[in-house]
Parts: sequence; structure tokens; C-alpha cells
Amino acid sequence: MKIRIQKFLDRFLHRYDDDEYTSKLKARFIFSICVSNLVVIPIIIIYSMFIQLHDPEYHYSIDWVLLSSIFGAMILVAAYTVVLVRGHFRVASHGLLTMLMALVWMIMFLDRSDPVTRLDTIILVAALLTVTPLAVTKFPFTILIYAAANTAVLFIYVNFQHSRLHFSYVTYYDYLFDNIIAIILISIFSYNVFMINKRALEQSDRQKKILTDMNEDLHTMNDMLKTAHERSSAEIQLAGLVQKSMFPKEPPPSVGWDTAFVLKPASSVSGDFYDFYYEDRRLHGISLFDVSGHGVAAGLITMIAKPILQRMFALSEKTGLSRMMDRVSDELFKEIKSTDTFITGIVIRFREEYAEFVNAGHHDLLMKKAGTGSVKPVAPHDRDYRSTPMGMTFGKPEFKTVRFSVERGDILCLVTDGIVEGRNPGREKYGNQRLIQSLQDAPMGSSREVLDHIVRRFEEFMGDAVPHDDYVIIVAKKDR
Repeated sequence: MKIRIQKFLDRFLHRYDDDEYTSKLKARFIFSICVSNLVVIPIIIIYSMFIQLHDPEYHYSIDWVLLSSIFGAMILVAAYTVVLVRGHFRVASHGLLTMLMALVWMIMFLDRSDPVTRLDTIILVAALLTVTPLAVTKFPFTILIYAAANTAVLFIYVNFQHSRLHFSYVTYYDYLFDNIIAIILISIFSYNVFMINKRALEQSDRQKKILTDMNEDLHTMNDMLKTAHERSSAEIQLAGLVQKSMFPKEPPPSVGWDTAFVLKPASSVSGDFYDFYYEDRRLHGISLFDVSGHGVAAGLITMIAKPILQRMFALSEKTGLSRMMDRVSDELFKEIKSTDTFITGIVIRFREEYAEFVNAGHHDLLMKKAGTGSVKPVAPHDRDYRSTPMGMTFGKPEFKTVRFSVERGDILCLVTDGIVEGRNPGREKYGNQRLIQSLQDAPMGSSREVLDHIVRRFEEFMGDAVPHDDYVIIVAKKDR
């Protein structure tokens, strides 16, 4: 019901949509008075006619002077309603108030009821007519004008009644001064209420302006952040494309080894990197490294570290892996010592008679034997073969080279943190044992078939959980 009334008012008062909120409320108030009067006045006319026709005081006839004034008031209300709807609020509101004042006082003058009853209602009439300008005026002085006008009419009314009824002087002055004092007090009260409301509205407008300015600033900042985010996203995408161009998309065919790998970055740029070292179609080595952290910072370090490893691997053909990793660690430390970043990883070199690797604080290198199908970490017995990660600010890594034999059909598997540390929706960690089991259950087929089996097992475990870290899996199968 309230919504329907609101729509009804908005339909007629749409010219006030751009005005202040208080002006819109006042327009609705005056419009409500007009509509109410257009409904009530005809009822008053009919009721008055009925009373006059049945009242001997009126000689069972109609007082057309009284009714014509009420008819005139109804016509004026209709006219003021049209003026109000057309957007002339001040003309309509003050015209309506003046007309209502005249109508009320005229009824009081023409009323033939008991004099005492009429005098007792004077204070109520004067109070209402004095307070009413609160709803329409923008200037507090208007209230005083209405109060003065009602006081003057009150004085005329009391004298008019005194000339007709010959009040005693006590009664005359009592009614006159009591009502004048009441009008003055009500006027003072109305004036102060108006000023309090005005100051509150001014304060509200100031706060509204402050909030509007803040909102505009927030919009500006939001647009700037949006632009920065779009630019940053584009730069990250570009960095990801540059990084991907540095990594081999597929391992080149080689004599002696069948290799396959998968890289799944958590974002556009990965902190994991890998490489395959070839010469004359022969696979000489594999490296897999993991930079601490995620995103662009880690990705930039991969682009620094990968060329260093590639160059050092080529230069260290006749030296051991430990010596090579010492030189790589020294160069990397110079590059990343101010970034609070470290790097873990494994480098494998394949020789004719054997293979060797260095583990810089990384996960185990796993090997599946062709004969038994068993899977074990490649590690010397009773020996700590891992060094600390590269780039640490305390201590220098002591790299140890581990030699091991690889037979035809044996499968090597290297992974980064994203696999072992992956957690499913129940926050359960995938762990090293599940990785070993998945490799053990994998078919003794090509490296791609083994890799696909490992990835499928991992994805089944993860379910709907999104990996929060990059991961790389490399599978190498000796086929000769």
C-alpha cells in the first residue's frame, strides 16, 4: 500500500525529482493536503446542507453565503493543486495556507453555535494556523508574519464577538490576552524548531557533500586501481609468455632416453623451471629447480637462474657436478641475495657408464627399476647427500655428488613442491608416499604414459581443490 501511494505521488510530482530531499517532502505534504481537502470539502458541504435543512436555527433552509465560501475554497484548492503539480511550490503552498486561514476564520465568524464553545476553540485554531508554515516555508521570518496575521485576525474576531455578545471586560481581556500570549509562545517555539531543523539539514548537507567528494575520490581511485590492475595483468601475461619461450615445450628426441614432462603454474608466471641438456641428439643432463615464493618475483628469478645453469653445465663437462654447483650458487647469490629468496633443485648428468646428480635441498630423485617394478629414492646409504638451498644468507651450501647406475627400462622421476605439498579439499597432503605409489602403479610403457598416470592420480586426489603452488613433473626412461 505504501509503495502504491509513493508511486501515485511520484507520478504527479515528477517536476520535483531534481530538488532537495526536504523540498520534495514538503511538496508531497502540500499535495496531500490538497487531495485531502478535495475529498473532505464536498463532504463538509453535504453535511452542512443536511444540518441546515434540519436545524430551526437556520429556519430549515440553506445558508448559501456560508456554502458559497466553502465552494470557493474547493475551487481554490483545485487551482492550487494544479499550480503545485506544475512545479510552482511557493505560490501553491502559501496560497493554500492563506486560503485555509481565511476559510477557518470565516467559519468562526459565521458560526452560530454557543459563544463560549467558539471562544474555547480559538486557541486551537490559532495554534494550528501558526505552526503550519513550518511545513512550507524556507525563511523563518515567514512564521512571524503568519503569527502576526493570526494575532490581528484574532483581535478583530474577539472585538466582533464582543460587539455582538457584550462580554464583560474581564472576559474580553482574558480571552484576548490569553490567546495572544499563546500565539506568541507557539510562534517562538515554531521559529526555534525551524532553526534547529535548518541547522541540522545544513550540517547533513555538509556531511553529504563530504561523502559525495569522498565517493568521487573513491571512484577515481577505483578507476586508477582498475587501470593499474589491467596494466599489471597485461604485464604478468607478457612475463608469462616470455618465460614460457625460455622453457622447452617438448623434450627433443634423444638417443638413449625417452623423456616427458608437465608444467602447471599456479599463475601466469611460474617459480619452477627445468631444462634438458643435449649434444648431438644425446641427452647429457636434466635440471629441475624451484624458487621460493610465487608469482612475478619468483618468475623473474627463474629467468636469471636458468641461463646461469645452462652456461655452467656446458662449461663443466670435464669437472664434477659439485664444482659446477658451487659456481652456480656463487653467481646466484650475487643476483638474489637482496631478495630474501632461495632456490632448491636437482641437476642430473648422464655419463656412458653411470649417472650422477646433486640435490640442493630438493625432494628425492625417484627411480623405478625395470626388473622388479619397485620404486625407491636414489640415495646413498647412511649418508646425508642433500645440501642447503642456494641463495641462503647463512652458510654456504656444500654440494655432494651422488653416482648411481641406470639400466635399460629404468625410469627416473623428478617433481617440485607443488606435487608433494598439494592438499585436497579435506586439507590432506598428497605426500611423498602417494607419489611413490603412483609411480609404482604406473605401466611400464613410454615416459608419456607414466607421466599421464602420475598426473591423473594427483588430480584425482586433489578433486575440486585448486593447487596453490606451481608444479613440474619430469619422467625420463632409459630405453637403450
